[in-house]
Amino acid sequence: MTIKYIALCVAAVVILFAAMIAMAAVETVTTSKNTTYLFFGEVTPETISPLVKLLNEAGANDEITIQISSPGGDAEAGFELQKAILESKAEVTVIVKTWAASAAALQLCAADKVVLYPNAIVLFHTIRHIDYMGKVKVITEENAPDEITRRILKQMNSAFDVCGNHLTKEDRDQIAKGVDVLINNWGE
Repeated sequence: MTIKYIALCVAAVVILFAAMIAMAAVETVTTSKNTTYLFFGEVTPETISPLVKLLNEAGANDEITIQISSPGGDAEAGFELQKAILESKAEVTVIVKTWAASAAALQLCAADKVVLYPNAIVLFHTIRHIDYMGKVKVITEENAPDEITRRILKQMNSAFDVCGNHLTKEDRDQIAKGVDVLINNWGE
């Protein structure tokens, strides 16, 4: 294989991956007072905006079902969406058929009802920094490099508090140590 061919293949993969993330397929299906919102892709201020609007405008008799398939994304956008779910007057159900990680996983904690499909994966984690040598450092409030990072950590802990029994003290301790916590059974 030539270098030119390899570079072309790498470029194609990068473009494909970028297109998949950028698409963050969002679709709304509404029937009377029941709305199903399909959220596929990265959590960003732009991708959550229509859903936040829908949640804020919903009434007490409305039911909103959010189907999530997401690797997560922007932490602050995740906190904003979680707050909108918590404050919505509608009954909110979150369904995960495939995966909800990071900022996407926080949404399960705020929902009135959660449905996880048998092979669905939910991933919680803390903030980590990977340096140029590949060394991973868990970021805590004590070693946070700046006030913005400390604020995000405090928001994350508040977001985890919403999870109640679904994240045990042991889970929270593991997350604080930098261990990813996978949940595949949400329970009742």
